[in-house]
Amino acid sequence: MSADSTSAPVTAADLRPVDLFDDIDDAALSEWAAAAQWHTAEPDDVVIPGDQPAQGLWCLLEGSLQTFIRDGERLEPVGHQDAPTWIGAVPTLTETPITARMVALTPARLVLIPAPEFRRLAL
Repeated sequence: MSADSTSAPVTAADLRPVDLFDDIDDAALSEWAAAAQWHTAEPDDVVIPGDQPAQGLWCLLEGSLQTFIRDGERLEPVGHQDAPTWIGAVPTLTETPITARMVALTPARLVLIPAPEFRRLAL
């Protein structure tokens, strides 16, 4: 997975399809967008390793991710995330790891709102 530094800045319109932001007006959502960073993933790229502290709030805007949980030494598929959706809000707020591993099933376009900015904006 890679940061996409060549894209235009994230806008409120980019984030609007994510239901987490349904009750936020465009002016406030623009603050969230200003903190967001574009990322892209290709099939089989690990988006969230599942064994590290939460980096922040992920918004999956295009594509699908396969979700795995660890069962001993094996990773078991348990579901998938399809755009548009959000990932990692609670672990970011509680400063705990996201325990699931997430791997791109398709080309994916995401934004990350880094943990300190997410906590500031959410609280």
